[in-house]
Amino acid sequence: MTYFDVRHVTSRGLGISYPLARSGRKMTARKLISAACLGTTLLTSACQTVEGLSNDLGIQQVSKDDACAEQSTALRESQGYFERSIIQGAVIGAVGGAILGGILGGGDGALAGAAVGAAAGAGGGYLAARQKESSDRTALGNTVYQDAQYETGEIVRALAAFNRVRDCRLARVATIKQQFGAGQLSREQAQGMLDVEKRRYADDIVVVKAIAGKIDERHQEFVTAVETISEDNAEASALLARAKAAEQSDWNNPDAPAVSEPASAEDMVVASTNLNVRAEPSTTSAKIGLLEGGTAALRTGPDQNGWTPIQLANGANGFVATQFLSGYEGTAPVVSAQQQGSGLSLASVTRSVSSDADTETRTVAVLYEGREKRIELDRLTQTAEQEESTAFSLDG
Repeated sequence: MTYFDVRHVTSRGLGISYPLARSGRKMTARKLISAACLGTTLLTSACQTVEGLSNDLGIQQVSKDDACAEQSTALRESQGYFERSIIQGAVIGAVGGAILGGILGGGDGALAGAAVGAAAGAGGGYLAARQKESSDRTALGNTVYQDAQYETGEIVRALAAFNRVRDCRLARVATIKQQFGAGQLSREQAQGMLDVEKRRYADDIVVVKAIAGKIDERHQEFVTAVETISEDNAEASALLARAKAAEQSDWNNPDAPAVSEPASAEDMVVASTNLNVRAEPSTTSAKIGLLEGGTAALRTGPDQNGWTPIQLANGANGFVATQFLSGYEGTAPVVSAQQQGSGLSLASVTRSVSSDADTETRTVAVLYEGREKRIELDRLTQTAEQEESTAFSLDG
């Protein structure tokens, strides 16, 4: 039985502190998670018996004799987090990584206990659930921001966990091959050990793919929430549109360089209506593009007799009528569908947001920092799949 010495648990995002035990008092995983469940009316109906947790989450156990058991357990711990609803993860996740790690790895690597159940916040209901518990819009925005921060932190943790698993598996492969080369293992013995490691690595890849799928599902919940709470926030809405375009660009162009110096707010202008972009500062000059209403562009110089020189997201330079432009007070411009995939990157977009931006804008930034790591996770998974088919052979 796994025990924890805990003073209290604080629910991140809900601002509730749950006293669980006096100093020095031992608590089992069952009692600890039960306390977290019962500590909030939001999750009381969602919590169920710990005996059903492993089956409900579909998380594989880790073998006792696995040399990479610690790393593999940490990866399954991340799977446990993402299998829960967003709100459950925020509450129970506040118990702490060490506790969840003990729960998942207790003794023989089996799940000793946790809480999961009815989907408070799942299936499109995340925003509705958070709205019910928030006193006003400011409180709602702060809670969504905290949830997004926590979510991105867990994505980073999942990526790190898979990196550690991969390093351990490949180190085991190197050790086995070295022992075979030194005559310490017969070919049959060595290949048998490599086959075991290959199966375990394949299981790890299955786990990380499941994590990735859940990350994507939950991301859509967050996007829906952000779109709703920031619909009258031009700055946040502009950043969200740019982040979506940048994400698509990153997926399609994994090796494209990031924009090293994103434009500052002072360099941006936004069109109040659809504007023709002309090659020269004249109505008789050739049209080279369109700047859609509500879309921002980079101002490349001062006004020239009622015409402002600009650069579109696709790199094209031209002029638009100054009278239909306004200064852009946000930190990132919107890009139209025609302008997507033209040098944008999530790194440049998310890092263009200042620390004193409003909560909704910062929520978009932290949410898409998580998408950066999600893309990294996908690249690493592809590499692992290639290794699975080549590295685990004595002749490979």
